[in-house]
Amino acid sequence: MIRKLIIGTFFCFLTSLSVIGQNHQMIMGKIVDSGTGEQLVFVNIGIQGTMIGVASNYRGEFVLNVPMEYIGNQIYFSAIGYRNFTAPVSQFLNDRVNTVYMDPLSYGIEDIDISAQSKVLYRIIRDASGKVKENYLNKPHNYLVLYESELTINQKPNEKRSATVLTYDEKGYGQTHDAYSSRNYRLINVQRNFDVVKLEEGTTYLDELLNLDIVRSPQNILDQVFLNEFDLELIGREKTENDSVYVIAYKLAKPELSRTGDLYATSYQGKIYITYNNNIVLKNETHIKSERNSLLGRSIAPPPEKAMLDVDYAYCTTYKNYKGKYCLESVTLTKNFFDKEGNINQLKTDIKVISVNDTKVEPVNKRQYYEELVSDHDFWIEVNRLMAGSD
Repeated sequence: MIRKLIIGTFFCFLTSLSVIGQNHQMIMGKIVDSGTGEQLVFVNIGIQGTMIGVASNYRGEFVLNVPMEYIGNQIYFSAIGYRNFTAPVSQFLNDRVNTVYMDPLSYGIEDIDISAQSKVLYRIIRDASGKVKENYLNKPHNYLVLYESELTINQKPNEKRSATVLTYDEKGYGQTHDAYSSRNYRLINVQRNFDVVKLEEGTTYLDELLNLDIVRSPQNILDQVFLNEFDLELIGREKTENDSVYVIAYKLAKPELSRTGDLYATSYQGKIYITYNNNIVLKNETHIKSERNSLLGRSIAPPPEKAMLDVDYAYCTTYKNYKGKYCLESVTLTKNFFDKEGNINQLKTDIKVISVNDTKVEPVNKRQYYEELVSDHDFWIEVNRLMAGSD
């Protein structure tokens, strides 16, 4: 019975191929950037005047079956950041596999109309995301960072903590899906103005700060899956020593968790700074409003009695050159919120990278969520001296 079913299925498959061969013309091809030869994914391909169309796959390849009655029509190709291309269907019938070259829209975008400008901005961000593996430190490495946090309640200083921290990234930049599992850290030395008695007093904000390294982490403007959902606007062009930097404002109409990393976000907007020549993200600033946050992280649902309420926060992430590749320089985060008693709270916390190590890398096998170290007074005198010298 199974053998008969297989034979019958195979016969139907051959019959369908025969019908396609009689009534359709198959066009196969690949689409590349005319300047770089880069394969272009998700290009829209179709027959003008019809609903017939496909999109190129992750290798830039496509297969389009054209009904015989449309052989005299035009075939079109369109993609964000590229000039639309059209040609007669007949032009693609002679070669078994066609190569289509698409021209990128010019990056001289200040003088072009808003519609075209928007397409170029999407392409700039998409290219920046696609070149992370090429532009950033794509190997195991350590950061030695200075961590600081300060909480004020009703404008009165409350808890303050400083720490030196060794972070370890097992794989480096290039992927975002493994950002959490590949990065660990341990605290080396700590000074604070309070004693650690309860669990929340020993908790730091290191997890959240590392997650704001947007080039390394998912759920932000560099996520190509959701990029088209952002509204983009060119708001400036700055000069650096060797390059120009585009300043692109972005805003998200539907600030969901998968796009923002915040479970209760109601508003999400920011600015990203990307170099002209190599599409390197140098800086990102994001402003978010959220109904509530957890002390353990903005993507976690908090218990009502320990929630940050009516949260208004902003963060800034910067990157620096290290041996010709780029890596994290700093992350700063400021949160304004109410607690359950109605007190006005402000949390300021940041990490600054003191040094980078990618040669004799020291593995760290877990994250140190809880801190109750005894401070070394002489150590902090030396740290403060060194940091003052670096300014």
